[in-house]
Amino acid sequence: MDLISDKELVLSVITEIELLSFPLLTDENKEQIRNLLNECIVLDLDQEIKELTIDFRKKYRIKLPDSIIAASAYTSKAPLLTGDKEFRKIEELNLLIYEF
Repeated sequence: MDLISDKELVLSVITEIELLSFPLLTDENKEQIRNLLNECIVLDLDQEIKELTIDFRKKYRIKLPDSIIAASAYTSKAPLLTGDKEFRKIEELNLLIYEF
């Protein structure tokens, strides 16, 4: 994917969990995902992310995992690359919508 090939990738811990928890992943898929994750910065929940998660969840009425992902992207000052158009309602984010 040329869009991200020369970028430092930052992921929420929620994204890491989501990627690795798909029920039909093969061992090869898991290995590929882990290799990708090893190239990324994975953000754990800190106080700033927790507080912003609460704010986003209240303001935009989004699911908890999505609000954590949004808060992680915002606090890291990284654009959020997503295929989920629901993130468009969060006006504070710099979004890159991936359509497949």
